[in-house]
Amino acid sequence: MGIGESAAAARLGLAVAVAELLAAGPTAVHARIAALGALGRQRLDGVAGWQVREPPAEPTGIITLIPPDGVDVHAIRDRLYTDAGILTSAIPTGRAPRDMTGPLLRASPHAYTDPGELEALADGLDRLTRR
Repeated sequence: MGIGESAAAARLGLAVAVAELLAAGPTAVHARIAALGALGRQRLDGVAGWQVREPPAEPTGIITLIPPDGVDVHAIRDRLYTDAGILTSAIPTGRAPRDMTGPLLRASPHAYTDPGELEALADGLDRLTRR
């Protein structure tokens, strides 16, 4: 059975990404992402009333933020992107209704994230929340 159409660019991109991961070493990449996550959780917890949901030393890059009362995470997500090019995700309560009491904001640094970008996120949250 042949494939008449395929996403050739997507396949090539995946192949390049896997080659880069193997060249860098998966363990080193995981350690870098976990370190950036820990740095981000430490820096962002408490900024303008935002609270980090994960434990500080959680071995992941995921940073989930609980907004202060009355803050619209969707509006913050949009402004972070349009004002500073910072990509975050707004997580609606319906995604995990038994576990969440309100919407959350999520940031996920990658191995190539510069720590200064986490500082820019902290500055953006502070500026946009205090308006």
